Amino acid sequence: MNRRGFVGLLALFTGCSARLPLQDGPDEPTGSVRTPGPVSNVNVANTTTPIPAATPAPEPEPEPEPEPEPEPEVPNPVEEEVVDENEPVAERELTDSEIRGLETLQNADRKITAVVEAFTDGYGTELTDVTAASVGFLTSEYDVGLALAAAQKDYVKASKRAANAEQELRAEQLIACWQFLRHATKAQVAVIEAHEQLVSALTDFERDYYEGGLTAADEIQTILTAADRGLSNALAVSSVDDTVAVSSISTEEYEGKVVQFEADIGTYHALDAVVREFADGVKWLRRAKAHINGDDRNVQKAHEAAKEARNTLRSARKAADSVRGNADGTSLTPVLLAFRELGFAKIDEAEEILE
Repeated sequence: MNRRGFVGLLALFTGCSARLPLQDGPDEPTGSVRTPGPVSNVNVANTTTPIPAATPAPEPEPEPEPEPEPEPEVPNPVEEEVVDENEPVAERELTDSEIRGLETLQNADRKITAVVEAFTDGYGTELTDVTAASVGFLTSEYDVGLALAAAQKDYVKASKRAANAEQELRAEQLIACWQFLRHATKAQVAVIEAHEQLVSALTDFERDYYEGGLTAADEIQTILTAADRGLSNALAVSSVDDTVAVSSISTEEYEGKVVQFEADIGTYHALDAVVREFADGVKWLRRAKAHINGDDRNVQKAHEAAKEARNTLRSARKAADSVRGNADGTSLTPVLLAFRELGFAKIDEAEEILE
């Protein structure tokens, strides 16, 4: 394209129809004007500045639909509570009757605890703290009896108000514990009375009064009848499993008391022959002393009696040692040691006569 054609085309693009002066050039004479011809190869749509379309007005946002209100819950009809007695009590709420039953069981437990406290008063906190040598227990037996009577009323009430199988079992166990304490009290009294008779026999033997020792031996056997009965009855009405019902008596305490009773009562039975042999030895020793110290002094008879005394007392002492060695758990160990020492002392007296 030459320059003049370019200028004409520019005029067309700018929309200008006036004639434009052209500079002189080699192709056109000065002062002539060229009328542009039709332009057929120009795309007007692509060269014309487009008119922006009008921005449409924003459509109004739709209002949110209201959320539906929740429908009110209709409560289920109340059903009558059905208690399954086989269901563990700890996994459900107690009924009113079960609460009353539990309260009476707790009262019975406290009353039985009061019996234990009366039993051990002045000696400790456990049943085994009361031994065969606990002489003061004989004066407190009345207080124990009062506590037993008070506890009996509560365990009867607890048995009547038990509202489930578990409470019924515990009520039965409380009754068994009460029965155990009642019979154990009788056995304890007998064991202590037998201990007093044994100490009395030792005192009599020390002063060569063998008759008193024999009387004590007879009394011990009578007392042991009551001790045996008390222990056997206590074991017949209770077991170690019953102790779990009472907060104040542990399984170990129950078992320990039974072992203590068995050891003490068994020791008394074994000592019967020992005491009687001691009495026989003391009898011979007293005769020897009478022969050697009497007005009608007879050395030969004194020696013969002294030999009998020495041999008999040695046998009795060895028997006492054997009983002591086989009496594990007994509370009679101190009095058994006293018998041993008495045997040595009396044997020395017999040997002095023989010198």
